[in-house]
Amino acid sequence: MTRDIDISVITLNFKEAELTKRMVIHILRSKKVSVEILIVDNGNSNVDRETLSAIDTKRVRVLTPGRNLGCGKGYNLGITQARGKYVFIVNNDTEIPDANALYKMKSFLDTRRRVAVLQPKIKSLSKPDFYEYAGAAGGYIDLLGYPFCRGRIFNTLEKDVGQYEKAIEISWASTCAFFARKDVLMASGLFDPIYFAYAEEVDLSMKIWNMGYSVMFFPNAEVYHRGESSWKKVRGHKTFLIHRNHLVLFYKCFPLYVILLFTPLRFMFEYCSMIFYLFNNSNLHIIPVLLSHLSCFVRFPLIIKKRFEFFRLKSSLRMPMYKRSIVLDYFLFHKKYFRDYSLLQSFAGSES
Repeated sequence: MTRDIDISVITLNFKEAELTKRMVIHILRSKKVSVEILIVDNGNSNVDRETLSAIDTKRVRVLTPGRNLGCGKGYNLGITQARGKYVFIVNNDTEIPDANALYKMKSFLDTRRRVAVLQPKIKSLSKPDFYEYAGAAGGYIDLLGYPFCRGRIFNTLEKDVGQYEKAIEISWASTCAFFARKDVLMASGLFDPIYFAYAEEVDLSMKIWNMGYSVMFFPNAEVYHRGESSWKKVRGHKTFLIHRNHLVLFYKCFPLYVILLFTPLRFMFEYCSMIFYLFNNSNLHIIPVLLSHLSCFVRFPLIIKKRFEFFRLKSSLRMPMYKRSIVLDYFLFHKKYFRDYSLLQSFAGSES
């Protein structure tokens, strides 16, 4: 009789078989849980496929979509093929030294039915004492749709000195390490492919809050992230996606009064970012920002359609949100660390 699968681990590979293999070997050491690993091969490389398929033929499946689906669609393919009660989406450039990490997250969700998603600590593989950019100690979002994290606000990364040791509610969980109930993900409609990469996890987390579930940071598990391995040669495209997608997120997921009131300020920040690129010898990023605005304008009818779908879901639960501008507070008032934000400290005490 086949043993039931507790956790389906989903990762994306894009011409990085050896890196992905290293991560998979860490996952296969997991204790007290049964796992399967689904690798979505967005690079569609025969060499990568052979390397990855040979790792563990019983517990590893390589899915080959035939083209680069991006992050959202790639994750969705993995989720629909998953056989586990829980899904763990994790970047292929991560390492998880603790063999009990998955068991700890599963055990936490087993006893908390209204919690749908967990994010573990995400720390730097090159500087293990520091939080890492892609999620740190849990994500929040401000009134204008700018995401940030405990342990990482813009380019300020904090050292882990035990300041974030409570399991608390957060706005969003990073897909660098995203542990969730499969049934809730399926009911949510999964990740929105409009994003391709970046912001898709913020959108989905907000949708899950709207469904009446919560998203939490879980400090008892740690993931170490290398960072940006797939984006080193396409930094201009990354800039384009980040600026476009966070505008899409703003117009799709935020209340109408916020959009009407703050759109001028939001675009002022966009153009300030171009000035920042100009004075920091990053001129090649200016054109991607302009193209991101054009792309957002062209897609506006689709964004409006998706907005109606998003607001069909309503819940009495209140997602933690910073009701000020993180941009102004960070750059104008020099609040560099999470501890400097008194309004956010109330969220930090909210345990579930």
